[in-house]
Amino acid sequence: MSRRSVRKYAPGQIADGELAILLTCGLYAPSGGGRQMPRFIVIQDEARMQKLNRVIQRLLLERQGEAETMPMLQKGIRRAQTPGYRFAHGAPTLISAVAPRGYENAMADCACALENMLLAAESLGLGACWSNQPHWLTKEPEVRYIFEEIGLNSEEDIFGSIGVGRAAENEEKRTADPRKEGRIVVDAKIKTKKNQGCNSQVNGSSYEKPSI
Repeated sequence: MSRRSVRKYAPGQIADGELAILLTCGLYAPSGGGRQMPRFIVIQDEARMQKLNRVIQRLLLERQGEAETMPMLQKGIRRAQTPGYRFAHGAPTLISAVAPRGYENAMADCACALENMLLAAESLGLGACWSNQPHWLTKEPEVRYIFEEIGLNSEEDIFGSIGVGRAAENEEKRTADPRKEGRIVVDAKIKTKKNQGCNSQVNGSSYEKPSI
């Protein structure tokens, strides 16, 4: 539970051995039916990363006013308006999980793989942070072209990305926000009163936090 998203990175690339560990952890993530459908595209070339950043920033700014019901996309558009914008916060490595767009378990499988990598990065002493932008823009030709240069197939979409690097010295590890209440329900803790219909209580009165 010590993992935190890192948004400030020190100069320099991660080691090849570290990247190999991250990718191996992604390969061994659970997948629907054991089908192992996600693939991983890695960007470490600085010029390519800068090009992708410019394209993403421009495309997001063009979407202003189109995301009224999408608060996360709205937040991403506001970030794109800031000077010195870097969608991956300056991380030297970007790992994107891609899968066939028609595969019904694509998002779940890719998310599992990237979470494995986020936890592995923490264990290696690296910083990492999820990036939504390539997924939001996966259908945009300019974004696809950059990824197709590396190996994205025409039938695949980007379902998630993480930036990875070494945390900057002035990047203090944040304390986690308090966890929101009411997010856990354990069936053994619930007793349904007679004639209560769909209403139920935990331990007969109020919710009791399970010991987990």
